[in-house]
Amino acid sequence: MKKKLGLIVSAMALIVVMLVSLCACGSTWGKIKSAYEKEGYEETDAEATQTAIIEGIFGKDKESAFTVHVMKKGDGLIASVAIIVEFKSTKEMEEMLKDKVTAEDAKNVYDELQKLDTVNGNCFFCGVAGGDIFKGTK
Repeated sequence: MKKKLGLIVSAMALIVVMLVSLCACGSTWGKIKSAYEKEGYEETDAEATQTAIIEGIFGKDKESAFTVHVMKKGDGLIASVAIIVEFKSTKEMEEMLKDKVTAEDAKNVYDELQKLDTVNGNCFFCGVAGGDIFKGTK
């Protein structure tokens, strides 16, 4: 009887751990946004030029697979702008970025992408400023 009870408790504990780890696979955008806000950046709407750059990288037809976030600090010519692309899922990100890794690493695309300084979870850094903040959230 004790063995059965122990087995049931172990199985339930394993199920809970698996559910928690699966639910923890959410977006990393919240952590990244907080880090930028802490450094004085504010989220703004993407301008036409910024949107055109992102569409040029990933393709206009793929727009539903990601959200473009623009973080801006300052005004005018001295403004710092960070552009971060948040993919709807890591699977979408893998598909769009798989050409960024070598052929032999293609089977481990997600792991290889995570090694890049421009990738954090399901987010991709495309900006010209604030890259150190982005890397600091890894």
